[in-house]
Amino acid sequence: MLKAGILFGEERRVEEDLRAVKLAEELGYDSVWFGEHAGIRDALTLMGMSAVLTKALKIGSCAINAYTRNVGTVAAAANTLSSAAPGRIMLSIASGEEILENFGIKKASPLKEMKEFITALKLLMSGKPVEFSGDFIKLRNARTEKAIDVPVYLAATGFKMLSLGAEIADGIMLNFLVDDNYLEKAHAIIGGKKAFQLIAVSLNRDQSYDDAKRFMAKFFYLAPEFFRSIVGPDVIRSVQRVIKGWPPPSDELDLASKLVPDEAVSKLMAAGSIKEIESYVHRVAERWGSYPVFYIVSKDHEFVMNQLSKIII
Repeated sequence: MLKAGILFGEERRVEEDLRAVKLAEELGYDSVWFGEHAGIRDALTLMGMSAVLTKALKIGSCAINAYTRNVGTVAAAANTLSSAAPGRIMLSIASGEEILENFGIKKASPLKEMKEFITALKLLMSGKPVEFSGDFIKLRNARTEKAIDVPVYLAATGFKMLSLGAEIADGIMLNFLVDDNYLEKAHAIIGGKKAFQLIAVSLNRDQSYDDAKRFMAKFFYLAPEFFRSIVGPDVIRSVQRVIKGWPPPSDELDLASKLVPDEAVSKLMAAGSIKEIESYVHRVAERWGSYPVFYIVSKDHEFVMNQLSKIII
């Protein structure tokens, strides 16, 4: 049986996500994960809700960022969550999204800040007193009430950040919307480190690409530098002219989605029929020994979860 997880974002209401969490356990998924965006959704809150709704599912963040929380509050959250769901909690941490600047948060040195954050967090979760004097994090005789058995993964896209994760984290969360060339380079960097592969899935009853293109347009706006070489600068510029701010209103997103070419969807997403999706999962995850985590962008979420469960059984 292929182990796989489901990642939830902020597209649906909280009550819909929690219903889907219970469905994930019923269908045989191995884990659920929660993303977050500043001002929109908090992953740790949803993890706590899911912990009391489930019996066996592993529950992870994908990903909390290292800029909006103190390392001590993250350790406390890990302690609380692991008490509610022993052996089922996972933390994936990222260097944060670009729109954090909208909230007055600036990144001084992401690589160094992430290294200090994860190193300090893992020391704290040992349960021993910690003395840590970094450029960004300082701990003086700090400790948690007990050792906390929660793995810490680094969610990364850039190659330098992947290298850092291979050095200090318990595993790597690889991003979605990446091509084969990227994956080959990424796995060469992380070697045999435990790897999770996010996979954006668009599976509509009519096998259309509409939901996939709306999803991709968001990321062309949020991370233009990463996608410019994959889809071309003209596509990125066109999307940026249409989407004027975050989060984009529905009419802007509809217009931007029409600018996303079909070939970009097939290259970067699991889209189309269930057979096409199964082939994509094999190409980007199973081939590399990665654990697939599905991020469903289609509107009919429960239909897709049921269809994808045929792949994992």
